[in-house]
Amino acid sequence: MVIDNFIFVRGNFSTKNKISCCEIFINNDLFYKGNLINGFLNGQSTVYLNNKIIFKGNLENNIINDKNCLFKYSNNDEYQGSIINNILEGVGTFTNNEGIYKGDFVNNERHGNGILYLENISYEGKWIHNKKNKIFKLTENLMIKFIEYDNDNIIKKYSQDEYLIKHLNEKIVNIKKQHLDDINLLKNKHEFKINEIRTICDQQLLNQEQESARKIEESNNNKMCKVCFDKPSNIIFDVCSHIVICDQCEIHLRRTSRLNKCPVCRTTYHRAKKVFFS
Repeated sequence: MVIDNFIFVRGNFSTKNKISCCEIFINNDLFYKGNLINGFLNGQSTVYLNNKIIFKGNLENNIINDKNCLFKYSNNDEYQGSIINNILEGVGTFTNNEGIYKGDFVNNERHGNGILYLENISYEGKWIHNKKNKIFKLTENLMIKFIEYDNDNIIKKYSQDEYLIKHLNEKIVNIKKQHLDDINLLKNKHEFKINEIRTICDQQLLNQEQESARKIEESNNNKMCKVCFDKPSNIIFDVCSHIVICDQCEIHLRRTSRLNKCPVCRTTYHRAKKVFFS
């Protein structure tokens, strides 16, 4: 008589229904390490398939409940993070052959704040049911863009300066709204505090507007040529990749210098290329 399939269990037998620190083998291959209670896998557990770990975390009667567990799928996809009642729920990292997503999950979907890393590009923003929504920060080959989405459909593209202005304006609007809500809430009960709150609000708004103006001016100054400080920088150097000089100053630099050097880091460059900002 030949037995094709058999299961072997060893561990600490408290009772016949409770085995702690047990190991389960199927056809001599290790399948499970953990606790076996009433025939169910329980506690901190490790599950194997073909002698490789496919799950590591907490089990409750064969059901995954763990804030930070490891789960490997049959197609080699991998998840590290929170799984509640066998559902991806909470913060985790999902890796497949296309890329890596790090962020929030709800009901097995990307839902909430997260970053999707692909080969040469990343998307950072708010996901709703696996789709990009609102403003996303897109980084491609170290270049940063901002794109507004509605269920993966592109609504508008922003330059960094446009996004900075939009973000600061929205912040000012939100501060105004929050302070107006606070004033209305306190108006009937604490009339004497209104003037004090209004003064604080006005000062915070003034500070925010000054900070916004400073950042916008700083952004504009950072784009100016570091030689003439008159024209915008539009030349990129092939070695250090700095964009700190305009085309006219670069021509003058080549004509007057034996070695072409970046005016910021002093690295010798061989070629310079004009870039265009959209």
